[in-house]
Amino acid sequence: MTSRTITLNSTIYGTVDCKNKVSVSQFFMTPTLVTDNHTVATTEYLIYVDTATAMGNVTITLPLADSVNNQTFFVVDATGEANIKPIRIVASGGDLICGQSSVLVNNSFTSITLFAYGPKNIYSII
Repeated sequence: MTSRTITLNSTIYGTVDCKNKVSVSQFFMTPTLVTDNHTVATTEYLIYVDTATAMGNVTITLPLADSVNNQTFFVVDATGEANIKPIRIVASGGDLICGQSSVLVNNSFTSITLFAYGPKNIYSII
């Protein structure tokens, strides 16, 4: 079997064999570093919140779930001061996050993973 290395979307590296099966060997996400309130773009996946540099609490607003159906977002307290400067993650429009309009990250170095299910306009915490 012959295989070759390819780059997909500049972030996924793997091989394609002669039957066009893809084998992913590495997956990289470029983090978005934020120090203030931020609305997540549909092209962002990994949000690093620099709570040490932030002037106060930080609000992260998610895109509408139906615009990012089946997409996963990671929000991370990258510098460990969410206990002092909490990170609030807010759903857009009428979307909900586990039945709530927002969730609070207030423990140092905590991360939260959210999965969008557009048909029901919800985010699940996974």
